[in-house]
Amino acid sequence: MSKIKPEFAEILGLLCAEGCHVIQFSSYWGMDKGKPRYYKNHRSERIEFFNNDLKLLERLQALLSVEFNYYAKITKDNKINICNRAVIRIIIESTRLGHLSWKVPKSIKTSSKKAKISFIRGYFDGDGSASTSVRLFSTNRIGLIQVSKLLND
Repeated sequence: MSKIKPEFAEILGLLCAEGCHVIQFSSYWGMDKGKPRYYKNHRSERIEFFNNDLKLLERLQALLSVEFNYYAKITKDNKINICNRAVIRIIIESTRLGHLSWKVPKSIKTSSKKAKISFIRGYFDGDGSASTSVRLFSTNRIGLIQVSKLLND
């Protein structure tokens, strides 16, 4: 079995539900050693997590702190931006992000029951709801089939 910590599994579940990987290019004037310089096609990258539930944002914030010793701020518009390239690489190596792109990571499928439960918890917190029954919503059919298999495990 792969060794994946429950905290990381929950982070991946949350990001599969509500996360996206953003790469953008911009050109601008800036200063370099005191002299003006034109930066052309400057690449920036981040992972965004948006949710109106402050407790969920704080939960992701705490998980990132425990797992990566990375403190992400919650913005005014209820979003967490992960901008540390090392953290981004670790997450993206596990799974692509985006509403049609995410899949249950292989490391989760072959992991302990505790890690699988943590992934499901994160995923359901992001894309699920509970009233008289537990439901989840996604446009990603392949991802949902994989989550279904995890639930059967």
